[in-house]
Amino acid sequence: GMIMAEEVKSKEFTTALSVWNTTVTNAVSGDFKSIGVPFDDYSKTCASNAMCAVYDLAVRSNVNLKEADMNSLVGVVKNAASLKLNYNMGKDHLV
Repeated sequence: GMIMAEEVKSKEFTTALSVWNTTVTNAVSGDFKSIGVPFDDYSKTCASNAMCAVYDLAVRSNVNLKEADMNSLVGVVKNAASLKLNYNMGKDHLV
């Protein structure tokens, strides 16, 4: 029973995360394009990893992202993408 519940929880987490990821990454991508800044694959990876980190933190802190300020969220992810910061979920990341 326990393993099943964990799997379901994990699946819900993944689904919700991918929805957030797509929404925020698209917003960031749109902002970049509107000011003529290229949004390359590495920027996209950085944006995605930043969103994963934010989402993970929100879940662990029992924060509902639906109540979060979307502009702030997009801003954080945009910074990560534009500065090409790779928040690799706390793992050491060697480029």
